[in-house]
Amino acid sequence: MVVRSLGELLKFVRDGYKPYYHRGVCRWYLRKGGRRILIDKGLEVITEEIYLKFKELRSEERMLRDELIEEAIKLRASGLTIAEVIKLTGIPRSTLYRKLP
Repeated sequence: MVVRSLGELLKFVRDGYKPYYHRGVCRWYLRKGGRRILIDKGLEVITEEIYLKFKELRSEERMLRDELIEEAIKLRASGLTIAEVIKLTGIPRSTLYRKLP
């Protein structure tokens, strides 16, 4: 299958497909799980813009997660129990244990 129109491309992105560039064949694809869909060469510029937006959002999410973990560590250092820190921050217990010094 090949994505040939902008409407089709946006529909797949809304359905959870993510764009990626395959260096071996120098083409853009959409993927979700094990499914891969080729993107028409005429849509490559738009696809790259979508990819860069996804990359920017992932970076922002990573920064927010790191700030939340730092706050959780400070709360734990101030004397709160693990259960209280988890309840206040919403961080999974396993993540908190891995990040504690």
